[in-house]
Amino acid sequence: YINYDTSDSPMLVYISRLPPASLATLYQYDGAEITSVPTAVPKTSGNYTVRVRPAWNQYSTGAEPFMNFSFYAVDGVNGESSSSAAMASVIVSPKNDPAVAYNSNETVYAARKTLLRLTGTPVEADTIVRGYISRLPTAGTLYYANETGAGDGVITLAAGSMVELPHGSLYIAYKYTGAQDLPEKDGFIYEDSFGFRLLDASGEPGLSIGAEANFTIHVSVGITACATSCD
Repeated sequence: YINYDTSDSPMLVYISRLPPASLATLYQYDGAEITSVPTAVPKTSGNYTVRVRPAWNQYSTGAEPFMNFSFYAVDGVNGESSSSAAMASVIVSPKNDPAVAYNSNETVYAARKTLLRLTGTPVEADTIVRGYISRLPTAGTLYYANETGAGDGVITLAAGSMVELPHGSLYIAYKYTGAQDLPEKDGFIYEDSFGFRLLDASGEPGLSIGAEANFTIHVSVGITACATSCD
């Protein structure tokens, strides 16, 4: 609500400065978009009310105002304007924003499975609850895993689909299966990668899964001593 002392005379209220279009759009109470200034704000149910629509997927950082706009009042009898414009600041809290997966990288040995953790942020005040593999590596195999280690279950993926990691796990294991006689460059023989996405507690599977992040893997030959098998 835009507030002003109306005890002495009726008044008019005008928007004098709009928020940046990249951040938000202002609307009249009836839904009409405010596209220029000055624009009069009609009185509705005793108040001068505007609506604010933040840009898609945009929100405040902490308690800082996300955007602001300005307005001034005009005396309805003598036409005198308020001496200065007032500023309205708006804090936008995130709501149903997809989790953000972080691009990651890891160096692994070619001869063994390596446990990897998918990381990201829920944006809102909740938790990451599910991980999805959205793209398989080109020269390696992914395995289902938990924080204590990898199992033998191979992750497979149909073209254009995703696979959910079971039991809310954010761990997978990777094993390089490509050629090991490649020349080394910058300390590794191959750079592989896979894609993953995350879902937070407030999201809905199929609707609120975040954008794909890239997990880059640098494969090193290394020397690994194993009693029987390095799996």
